[in-house]
Parts: sequence; structure tokens; C-alpha cells
Amino acid sequence: DPTDPTDPKDPSGGAGDGESIDLASLLGPADGKGTPMSDEEFRKLRDQVRAELGPHPADDLPG
Repeated sequence: DPTDPTDPKDPSGGAGDGESIDLASLLGPADGKGTPMSDEEFRKLRDQVRAELGPHPADDLPG
């Protein structure tokens, strides 16, 4: 039952896997009034992801 928050098959969280990430808290409020990520925060996160995953083909694109 996808509406049951305790259903372990429901990837949106609940008591199932214990490792689910609350995307809503990461993305901020859905009303668009959340604080946008600063350029510095973005670069830090981007560099962290690159370090973990390696370079991305899009890194070679201009812009």
C-alpha cells in the first residue's frame, strides 16, 4: 500500500528501510520560498560529488 508510511516497499520513507532520505527537507518548502543554494554551497557539493563519482561528461561542455 503506497499510502501506508510503514510499508517497507514504499520508497518514500516510513518505518521500512531506515535509510530513506526525506527529500522534502532537502529541497525545502514546495511553495518556492525556500532558501536557494548559494554558489559556494553548490560548488562545494558539486566538487564532493565529483570526488565520489568521478568527472561527468557534461563537465567538458561550455557553460
